[in-house]
Amino acid sequence: MASTEPPKAVTIHERYRIAPPSDGGAKQVSLPLVFFDMVWLHFHPIQRLIFYQFPCANEHFMETVVPNIKMSLSQTLKHFLPLAGNLIYPLESGNPEFRYIPGDSVSVAIAESNEASDFHYLTGDEPRDADRFHALVPVLPRPEIDFESGFKRIPVFAVQVTLFPDTGICLGFTNHHAVGMAAR
Repeated sequence: MASTEPPKAVTIHERYRIAPPSDGGAKQVSLPLVFFDMVWLHFHPIQRLIFYQFPCANEHFMETVVPNIKMSLSQTLKHFLPLAGNLIYPLESGNPEFRYIPGDSVSVAIAESNEASDFHYLTGDEPRDADRFHALVPVLPRPEIDFESGFKRIPVFAVQVTLFPDTGICLGFTNHHAVGMAAR
């Protein structure tokens, strides 16, 4: 019997956790939320997609492009430590804060589109079906509750890099609304 599910738009090849470089001397960083951040605590995440025409084969992408992206992200995170950290939300009392602890990292997914022709459709000038973009958007990892410490740890940033073979790539970013409002 044939499946009634639509085909997957992308195949996830790898998942990584990318941290700032350990030789950077990064220490724990805590950033208390300001009043303007509180408004965005329970809003949906911000999602962005950036498309680049970049014709390359899967092999070149996996062997050259992906390692460069991982290294670049790691080097960049040392300047933006709260993005590698978490939103810490006390279960009882206290104020939420962004906290980076050495070893915290960002979720990165490496994917490949199953339809290379989608690149031209998705980047075209005509109206498009918004649902076709969803597979390119990374999902934030699920929050974790630490009852022993008394807080909820909420990841704030995720990345997905999707290859459209021999056509281009799409960089997808998802961040918690409170970390991306530039209220500081």
